[in-house]
Amino acid sequence: MIIGCVTNTQKYDFLLHSMLGLGASHLSLLTPHGYEKAALKHRVLAISALNKHLAKPGLTNQDAEAAFGAMLNLTFQSAYMNDGLIDFLTMVRGCKLILSKLYRINLCSLSKAGSSVHNLMSI
Repeated sequence: MIIGCVTNTQKYDFLLHSMLGLGASHLSLLTPHGYEKAALKHRVLAISALNKHLAKPGLTNQDAEAAFGAMLNLTFQSAYMNDGLIDFLTMVRGCKLILSKLYRINLCSLSKAGSSVHNLMSI
């Protein structure tokens, strides 16, 4: 089981970096130890790796769900950032685009949850 987790972590490094970035942003608000640089570093790594991942053709269910999870992490992280409103709006739009694509091709279990989100975002 642990070997499978390690394999998926290497395959979805964008998800790992998005979680680490979100955690570092949260810690930067709670402690005076200065995790802002680490948070930004992981955010940049996550976005770069996510862009490469989304450019690949033929996403599987697992690929799409990992991408959507990373997008949610990046969206929530932007709420922690100073002057993060533009990032927040960009990430919300990215979530909508990923869900719209998944909804159109009925790729994964997110399309069921995404249909209500898709309807909400189309208002």
